[in-house]
Amino acid sequence: MNTELEKKSSHMNNFINYIEKNKKYIIFIVIIIIISLSSLLFIKEINNRENTKLSEEFNQAKILLNNNNNEKAKYILKSIIEKNNKFYSISSLYLLIDYNLDNDDQVLKYFDQLISLNKIKNDKKDLLRFKKAIYLLNDNLILNEKEKTLLETLNPIINNNNSIWKKSSLRLLRDFYDSKGEKNKSKEFNDLLNQKK
Repeated sequence: MNTELEKKSSHMNNFINYIEKNKKYIIFIVIIIIISLSSLLFIKEINNRENTKLSEEFNQAKILLNNNNNEKAKYILKSIIEKNNKFYSISSLYLLIDYNLDNDDQVLKYFDQLISLNKIKNDKKDLLRFKKAIYLLNDNLILNEKEKTLLETLNPIINNNNSIWKKSSLRLLRDFYDSKGEKNKSKEFNDLLNQKK
């Protein structure tokens, strides 16, 4: 029994010695953990405030649009897009398109800007690509440029077997070529569409 108490006492003494010996390191590690947690909370609070501010601006733009004050709304929506927020920037682009507030070239640049954001998930990027392709169909690009840009836009979706937008992209290209009377290309995309099943 004494040996057992001595072992426990010895372990306790070793532990206390270890703590005293490494006191500076332990304090340093605790301070680093506290600073890291505080920084994370601070960053989260800043992001929440930024989202709240963008939400208010977005709602203000919608109210302005309802009151036919399109120029002010356009300015606010463009400002939100430039902030590269993964939700409000995309929503602002959609409003710009819905109300036809900007020229085609600028809208296409905004699509590219948002697609290139790292903080947007791949499925949302694919949705943006798909919507850009639909926008391109209504755009006034020369037909050869439209075809090239359409293919460049949709290729990342078509080449990704995990994309939920793959079938829709193949259908869009099939219908595009069908409307142009290019039956061979239309058939090519139709065959790709049927392989997916």
